[in-house]
Amino acid sequence: MYPKSFPCHVNHSTFVKKYFNPLDKILTESVVVVVVVVVVVVVVVVVIVVVVVVVVVVVVVVVVVVVVVVVVMVVVVVVVVVVVVVVIVVVVAIVVVTAVVIEALMHVFVIIWIL
Repeated sequence: MYPKSFPCHVNHSTFVKKYFNPLDKILTESVVVVVVVVVVVVVVVVVIVVVVVVVVVVVVVVVVVVVVVVVVMVVVVVVVVVVVVVVIVVVVAIVVVTAVVIEALMHVFVIIWIL
């Protein structure tokens, strides 16, 4: 129970005062509290940083996906408009050519009829 260097003639009260100073206990507890507080603060800061990084990554991914979707939609709309314009031009050309051919045939028939 007592250290080997503890003299037998020293009473218990002196031993306790010498080897178990209440101030030492308070200082030790203070150091433990400070260490615990520092560890908790570090953990909280790390968690906050990780959450912020995750949120930033998610926002960047969402923005990239939205931009890609918008670009694809614009490309699809442009392709559809071009196809519609080409179809309209082809239909108008066919109608015009058909009208010109019918007009020419009518002139030919009129000329043949007159002759």
